[in-house]
Amino acid sequence: MDWQIEPTTPWNYGLVVDPANPEATITVTPQKVGRVPFDTAAAPVVLQGQGQADPVWKLVTTKPARRRAAPRPRTNLLPKWS
Repeated sequence: MDWQIEPTTPWNYGLVVDPANPEATITVTPQKVGRVPFDTAAAPVVLQGQGQADPVWKLVTTKPARRRAAPRPRTNLLPKWS
């Protein structure tokens, strides 16, 4: 059996990163682990960042077209916490 899933809502979003200050891109908030560790309503870690639609990134024959990868900084974006 073959499956084909097509988007019904906008999907072409990317993470907004300041190349001069990439560590400020994502805010990491650790929280207490709930009774169910993988419950999305009570996640033990919350990551927050800003996204932006990318109008250049389109579907090509019902598949997302490959985007040229942007250079990735070699720094650790996540803070260390105990």
